[in-house]
Amino acid sequence: MWLLYLVAFIPIIIGGILWIARKEIVILEWVIGSVIALITAAIFHVCIIQGMTGDDETWSGYTYKTIYYPKWVEKYHETHRVTDSKGKVIRTYTDTHYRTHGPEWEAYHNFGTNERTIDISQQRYEEIKKDFGNKVEIDKPGKSGFYSGDPNVYTVNNKTNKMLPVTRWMSFENRVKAAPSVFSYQKVTDKTPVFDYPKNTDYDHSDRLLGDAKRIVNLYQWDCMNTRLGPTKKVNVILVGFKPNSDSFLANLQEAKWVGGKKNDLVICYSPDNSGKPLWTRVFGWTEEELVKRNLETLLLKNINAIDLIPQIEQEIIKNYKIKDWKKFDYITLEPPIWAYIVLLVVIMVTQGGYYVFVSINDFNKEGRKSRWRC
Repeated sequence: MWLLYLVAFIPIIIGGILWIARKEIVILEWVIGSVIALITAAIFHVCIIQGMTGDDETWSGYTYKTIYYPKWVEKYHETHRVTDSKGKVIRTYTDTHYRTHGPEWEAYHNFGTNERTIDISQQRYEEIKKDFGNKVEIDKPGKSGFYSGDPNVYTVNNKTNKMLPVTRWMSFENRVKAAPSVFSYQKVTDKTPVFDYPKNTDYDHSDRLLGDAKRIVNLYQWDCMNTRLGPTKKVNVILVGFKPNSDSFLANLQEAKWVGGKKNDLVICYSPDNSGKPLWTRVFGWTEEELVKRNLETLLLKNINAIDLIPQIEQEIIKNYKIKDWKKFDYITLEPPIWAYIVLLVVIMVTQGGYYVFVSINDFNKEGRKSRWRC
């Protein structure tokens, strides 16, 4: 990264030479130009680091309440002042306006140490209300300027204890992604028969079950397991089922494509034989305990039925999983791509060139008097 600042020193040196050689450039102008060059390099530094290491992981949570804000009308007044040409107030007047609010429906999600409120549709509100027992609590918030409509808001808390799992994306710094060669992750082409990373575009239903896994496991139960494990074990469990009789090396390619997975991922891969029994299994993820991986591999090979699978996976993770301390990857050095240096050099040349043209023709020089334009 220090090369970025070396690029910035090129115009600093050139600017110093111009300051010495030309009376039109004063020392303050050279200092300002130098600062601009260093700030430009620093901005590039931050942007490149963010672009190389910026990543997102999946957090698991649950919906714990919804609120319905019915339609209502607010009445408010606005005072206006009329002034003359000198700015003196000659008269004031007030007029009345009306503003309509709602209807709106919101869902509240809990992610352990983090919460989120999102807008939902009326249909989704009614579905959650039914799951929570249809008991509505009425609140009178005292709406300022209330004129007409419904003065109340309606809250639905979870009275049935039914779990409604949700997901969200959370950002983190991923130095492994920026330097995959450090861990010998090979480049995986688009034609390789492995899966893209789960997008989880629907926060109510994750994409954690891939391929054959959708056949043997219920998605709702799998998401509930992640919701129970997520806040305490800091884990996101993904199950990947390849086509029957697939080569076990596909699991290695899957790991390479995902560059080891996100920070909190624990990925269980397998391929069934013709009878549906797992032919092989492999687990990867960033954990301090390798034992949990081997135990999960053995667990899946036992060909237990799907009803027993989730509780046993959950118990194994509770007992032996420990998320890796991501700070241990701080040693990884990051080297920007060549194009980043080229872009910085072009930006520096354009901005500094324009700046020194300006300070050469502006009104200040070393003699402290205004210089005149010369053709």
